[in-house]
Amino acid sequence: MDWPLSFREMLKCVLPRQVESAADLNFLEIFGNLYRHLFRVLPRTDLGFLHEAFERFVLEDWQGLVRGQHRWFSRAIRKSAQWMAAAEGEKVAGIRSQRIGALVRRGELEGMFVKTGQHRT
Repeated sequence: MDWPLSFREMLKCVLPRQVESAADLNFLEIFGNLYRHLFRVLPRTDLGFLHEAFERFVLEDWQGLVRGQHRWFSRAIRKSAQWMAAAEGEKVAGIRSQRIGALVRRGELEGMFVKTGQHRT
């Protein structure tokens, strides 16, 4: 009856209680199966309300990164997300990613360094 509030509350209950930083939250570990099924199996044309509720949860309540699992989110959700890769930040801010890294190191810009394979983002 209180859709989608109860769905969002259920998603919040899945989140770990204590985390040191946003980099410690692993979207794929927590929501990987739901995310895959939602965007691969359950069509947006029939269940768009479920897609929108999940995207709204990620936008408003998820504090971590969405590494490698953002390709099925709508463009609006990707543009409004709390975090973005430095390479994407180059385009938005019009400055090089090295400069973004320097701003993060000096504390002038909120950010984090995440090791993705052999590269640091």
